[in-house]
Parts: sequence; structure tokens; C-alpha cells
Amino acid sequence: MEIYINDEVLNGKPDKERNIAEIFDEMNKWAESQGKYLVNCLVDGKEIDKTRMEKIQVDGAKRLDFFIGEELDMLQSSLYELDQYVDKIGNTILGRDSLTETEHNDLIEGSNWIQTVLNSAQKLLRIDYSKIKPLGKGKTVDSIIVYLVNFSGKLDSVSAIEEYIENLRDLKLFIIDLINRTSALDMSQETLFEIINTFSSGMDSLKEEFIKVNENYQSGKDIIANELLTHAVGRLNILLTGLISLGNCIE
Repeated sequence: MEIYINDEVLNGKPDKERNIAEIFDEMNKWAESQGKYLVNCLVDGKEIDKTRMEKIQVDGAKRLDFFIGEELDMLQSSLYELDQYVDKIGNTILGRDSLTETEHNDLIEGSNWIQTVLNSAQKLLRIDYSKIKPLGKGKTVDSIIVYLVNFSGKLDSVSAIEEYIENLRDLKLFIIDLINRTSALDMSQETLFEIINTFSSGMDSLKEEFIKVNENYQSGKDIIANELLTHAVGRLNILLTGLISLGNCIE
């Protein structure tokens, strides 16, 4: 079997690995150690899921292609794909009272992928998921991820599916936040200056947003307050990330 990384053949053969999935895991670890990101893997020219990889022995494939890129670029691409995937899951299971075995298996695989992408984002951006609540209250990001992974194969009632969708909605808010953060990290100095100037001139309106958040919470309008809070915090995150990125550029 030949192994290629970005279309270049890798010298050497698998040593301790028994199946394709184990090779995939080792390659993923190596990419992370190099500050890069494993984008995709093809087995004999085909993209297959991790479960099928586990069933293919090392000598059961002729060629493995690994595609590895710079972590930030690949993370941005994965976050956009993740955002679309979360929407797809929600639309698929909304209004259902159960899932088929195949759908459960696909969802289990998908939830593991969600966890992998978010783990990469956590390492790159140095974020503590245990301290972030997408809605400003309720579950933290790490507890949402654990829930999605643990319950992906147990959606056998209307209530279970509704609770799963609620967690997906919370996660989507956080994914949008991550997209904003990573976008700021990749901007030029000129663009960062424009963002900071825009936020500085609009600081009064941002203050008003937080006042409205407090007013809505006090009046029992939690849903409106949550939406306003998410929007306001998102703006702050872009500003803070922009400031940090600009500082790094100047240094």
C-alpha cells in the first residue's frame, strides 16, 4: 500500500497500525503536532467514513491519500461546512418521532466529526469551552458537545428529538461565533483598523444593546434577550479578536 500526503508519496510503510482507521488517527495526530489540519482522506480514490475504515485491514487498500493544509485555513472551511451540516441535521429530524438505524449511525458518525472540528478550533483559538454559554445562560459548549455525542444514537421519541434540536440550535450560535473569530484572525492590518474604527464609532449602540438585554431579561422576555445578547457578544468577540490580531501584526 502507498500513502500520499498532498499528492506526494510518503516513504515508509505502516508499522503498528492494523487497519485504515488507525493510520487515519496517527496521521491526524501528526498533522496537529505540525500545526496543520487533516482535511480529507481517500481510500483507493474514494471518501469513506471512519466506521468503514475500521473494517479495512492495512493490506486491504492499494493507496491512501491524505490532504493536509494550514490549520486556520482548513478550520475556516470546516466551520462553514459544520454550520451547513448542523442546519441539515435539524431540518432532517425536525417533526420526527424516531430515526432509522442507518440515520442513527450517520448521526453518530456526524457528531464525532463535529467534536473533532470543535476540538481543533479550541486548540487553535485557545478557548475554554467550559466557560462559554452560547445563550448567555444554560449549557456550556463542552456540555453541548458531550450531549450530542452521547445521544446521537438514542433519538427514539419526540421529546428526545426536540431536546437534541435545542442543543443543535445552541451549538449553531457558537459556530457562527467561531466563524467570526477565525475570519478576524485572517484579516489584513488595514481591514482590522477599519473594523476597530467602526466599532469605536458605534460603541454607544453596542451599550444600548446590552441595556436592552438586561431590560428584556427583567421583563421575562428571555428569548428576545438571548438573541440580543448573542448578537452583542458576537460583535464584541469580533472586536476583541481584531484587537489581538492587530497587536500580533504590529509585534
